[in-house]
Amino acid sequence: MTCPPSPRLVPARPFRRVVTAAAVVVLVPLVLLGCLTLGARHAGPAPREGIDRWTLREGMQRSQAGCRYAYRVFEPTGGTGQGTTGTPRAAILLGHGFLRDQDTLIDLAAALAEAGYRAVTLDFCNMRPWNGHHRRNADELLALAAREGLPGRTVYAGFSAGALAALLAGADDPAALGVVTLDLVDQAGLGLTAANALAVPLRGLAGPDSACNANGNARAAFLTDGASLQRIDGASHCEFESPTNWLCEVACGDETPLPRSAQARRDAPDDARSDARQRARIIAETLRLVDALVAR
Repeated sequence: MTCPPSPRLVPARPFRRVVTAAAVVVLVPLVLLGCLTLGARHAGPAPREGIDRWTLREGMQRSQAGCRYAYRVFEPTGGTGQGTTGTPRAAILLGHGFLRDQDTLIDLAAALAEAGYRAVTLDFCNMRPWNGHHRRNADELLALAAREGLPGRTVYAGFSAGALAALLAGADDPAALGVVTLDLVDQAGLGLTAANALAVPLRGLAGPDSACNANGNARAAFLTDGASLQRIDGASHCEFESPTNWLCEVACGDETPLPRSAQARRDAPDDARSDARQRARIIAETLRLVDALVAR
C-alpha cells in the first residue's frame, strides 16, 4: 500500500508574514477610526449663565485652498488677569488632531477663556485620511490669527497634528509670543525644520511614546534652542484632547492599569475618573506654559 503524501508544512517565516499582514489589516483601520470623529458629536460649547466668564462667537471662513471651515472664539468677560479695559491677556490659536474637529478642544478653550485669554478654535477643512495637509492647516491658523488674534500677543497651540500646524504657523509669525504643543506628532521632519527656524519659545507637553504619537517622533524638535518638553507620566494620546471619544480611546489603548496589590485596587478610582484627573492636569499645565510665555 502506498502511503498518502504527508501534509505540506507552511514555512514559519511566510506564516509570520501572513499573521503580520492580517494584524495590519485589522489594526490600521481601527487606529484610523480612532482619529475620525464619528458617532454622536459632543454638545456644542455654551457658557453657563452666572458661572462662566466667557462668551462665544462662531463664524465661517474660506481656506486659501478653497474649502470653508468653521471657527469659534471663546472671549473672556472678566477672567483672571484682564486689564481694566477688558482686553484679553493674549489670543491663543488652537489646532485639533488628525481628522478630529474643534469639539475636542472645548474644555481647554473654555479654561483659557476663564483665565482671561481669547481662545480660538477651528475645523481644519483640508485634512484627508491620505494627507494631513499640515502646511495648509498652518496657513489657516495664520489667517485666523490675522483676523481674531492680538498683534504681538498671540500664542499658537495644538494637539498632535494640530500641534504640528501650530509649530509651522509660529515659525512664520516672528511677532508671536510662542508655541505650545500637546503630544506633538511630526511628519517628514516638518516640525523639526520649523523648530530650528523658530524665533520664539517652543514649549511642549507629551505622554509616553506610543503608536498614536508616532512613538515620540517629535522629540528632536525639543532639542533645539529655546525649546523645552515636559513629560506627563501615564498620559495616553487621547488624554491630551478634552473631551475625546471612545474610538480614540480604543485605538490608542487608553486604559488605566490597575495596581498590583488587592488593597490598592480597592482604593484605586475607576478609569473614567483617572482619565478626567489626567485631563485636568494637562489643562492646568497648558495654562501654566501659556502664562509663562505671556509674562515674558
